[in-house]
Amino acid sequence: MISKFSNALIIAPHPDDAELGVGGTISKLLRLGAKVHCVVVAHNKTREDEFIEAAKKLGLTSYEMLGFQDTYLDRNRQGILDRFREIKNKINPNLVLCPSENDLHQDHSTVGKEALREFKNVTLMTYDNPWKFFKFEPNVFVQLGREDVKKKLKAVHEYKSIRNKMYCDPKRIEAWAKFRGSQVEIEYAEAFELKHLIL
Repeated sequence: MISKFSNALIIAPHPDDAELGVGGTISKLLRLGAKVHCVVVAHNKTREDEFIEAAKKLGLTSYEMLGFQDTYLDRNRQGILDRFREIKNKINPNLVLCPSENDLHQDHSTVGKEALREFKNVTLMTYDNPWKFFKFEPNVFVQLGREDVKKKLKAVHEYKSIRNKMYCDPKRIEAWAKFRGSQVEIEYAEAFELKHLIL
């Protein structure tokens, strides 16, 4: 199914969220020849520089930073919605991957809610951040190759400022990909909640 999507939009509340949540899927989409555009909503200068290096590891060349105030995205909901509308009109994606509206981090849930508001007519799935929420019921699994997992690990490794965080541990990242894969009897996967599918 993932090969059917030729123009994907990845929405990350912060630099690092895309790589951690969907780094393997980004790698796979690019490997299959899809266009992939990534939007980072909140400003964080240190991690924005790291994001650029991480993007290179994934082969991601199309991205933009929206520059909203980190940790206070809930105060800028309309501004974020307006920018999402501009981006939708500009790139016309047929797949959107964004955080869950159930994410415990206020920035993540705000971005998830605004994405759901704006991208009603686009296939939309929310991605897996297991350290940020407890309510996540995946119903789509993207099978990853070893090369996709390796690229994800190399991308996350570029975030030197947060390398000591438990969720950046390469062994845990690979183990999670194996766990999600084991749920559907494949080696590696990333998991998503499908919100709506446009056929």
